[in-house]
Amino acid sequence: MAIISALIIISAVWSLLCGIFGIRAANDNQKIMIVWVFAIIGVILGVVGIIYSIVNGSFGQNALSMILGLIVDVLLFWIANNIKREAGK
Repeated sequence: MAIISALIIISAVWSLLCGIFGIRAANDNQKIMIVWVFAIIGVILGVVGIIYSIVNGSFGQNALSMILGLIVDVLLFWIANNIKREAGK
């Protein structure tokens, strides 16, 4: 239970940092690179978490939460990638 609680707290802090850096980058397109890196790491961690849950047999309990988290990370990456491309032009 302690490990799950620690992972939930880390996930919440990660999401908060993504949001803070995203707002900062929204004001200045040149600062999008950190959001892009956070999004890539978030997608990787989301996929690894889903695979771990499937292997562990606990995917059914929190499948919706994990899938929604992965969707948000993928959308964040897609948006950051588009902004990065626009800033580079």
